[in-house]
Formats: sequence, C-alpha cells, structure tokens
Amino acid sequence: MDRFTPYFLGHILALEDHFCRYFVQNALWCHQEILDVPHMQLFDEEAAEQWLGECLEYEHYDTITSLRCFLSEEGQEGWQLHYMDDGAVVQAAALELTRDKLNFTRIVPHLHLPFAIIYAGKDKDMIVTWSQNKNEALLPIFSGNVATTDFSFSPDGKWVVFQRRFPEPKSTYLMPVSEKYPNFLGSPILLINDYFNKFAWTTNPVSFVGSDGDLYRW
Repeated sequence: MDRFTPYFLGHILALEDHFCRYFVQNALWCHQEILDVPHMQLFDEEAAEQWLGECLEYEHYDTITSLRCFLSEEGQEGWQLHYMDDGAVVQAAALELTRDKLNFTRIVPHLHLPFAIIYAGKDKDMIVTWSQNKNEALLPIFSGNVATTDFSFSPDGKWVVFQRRFPEPKSTYLMPVSEKYPNFLGSPILLINDYFNKFAWTTNPVSFVGSDGDLYRW
C-alpha cells in the first residue's frame, strides 16, 4: 500500500494552495508515527488563518465549500454557517484547526521518567507524559492564574525546582518527582519568597544552590 494512502483515506478536509494539496487529519493524527510523510502542523490561529487565505486566493469556490462542510461536520462550536460570510468562515476554520494545539517555546524532559515540562507561554506551562499508565493529555501544571518558569530537575531526578513569577511575591519552589504520583509531580514546597538570578544543583550530596546577591543552599 502506498505510504500516503492511510492519510488520504483518513482526512477530514482537503485544501490546496499555490504549492501543494493537503489532506487534513483528525485530532488523533499527531499521536501516530506519521513522520514518514511530508506534513505541516498548525499551532497558531493567526498562521492558520493566513494559510487558509492563501488557499482561498488560489481556489475560492472549492476552498470555501470545503471549509463550510468541515465546520458543519467537524466543528465543535455549533457554527451558524448560514449567517457567516466567507471571512467569518475562514476565522472559524482557523480556530477549529488549531483547537487544543500548544505553541511551546521550550521543553524540559525528565532524565529517565517518561514525561517532560513544556514552556507554553500564554497557555501556561504544561506537563506531557508518554507512559501508558498515566494521562497522556497535555495538562497544566497548576490551575488558576499562576505563571512559572526556570524548571530544573535535580541530578538524581527526584526533585524539580521552579520559580513562580506571578502572583507576587516571586518565589522559589521545590516539587518531589516519583512514579507514585498521578503525573509524576508531587505537591510544591516553598523554599523561599525570593527569585534567584542564578541557581544550580550540586551532585555529592545532591543540593540546590541559589543566589540573589546572598547565597542559599538546601
């Protein structure tokens, strides 16, 4: 069987721009081993809208017809398509195509356990696991309006330190790491109501050292 066939048969939307014809897959597609075929992933709603505009410019009627069918059959918002002009359809399709996608800036993988912490900007920092015994969905590390940064695992992998930027005061926390926790991370432990400019781990013994002008060690 041609290696492209599964993706052609499983597509939920076909689009074409000046360069190529694309077969959009369903939400499960990104969890499969699909790197054997050329592909494109959209994580940003604005970028998706721009690309759909290029498809519309290349072939207006087929594109807008396909987008309306896509929103009718796959859309999660219950779109009132008979009230929507073409511009609104493109915006709605861009939203649906990037729904639940994460635009991340950095990944901090654990040393040996199957999970990583993802810096996701406005979408909050997330945890992702690839263990069959855990929830494999992307999950925010903290609920509510909490901004964190500078996650760093200890050399033995049993602890992770991070700094909370918001809400005030800026603080440094430690969390235990173990397979016994639902998503590998235990409850945060406040180290100090301070935000270190420089910090590091030592190995023998395992300790955390931070500096804000004064030097601290745990």
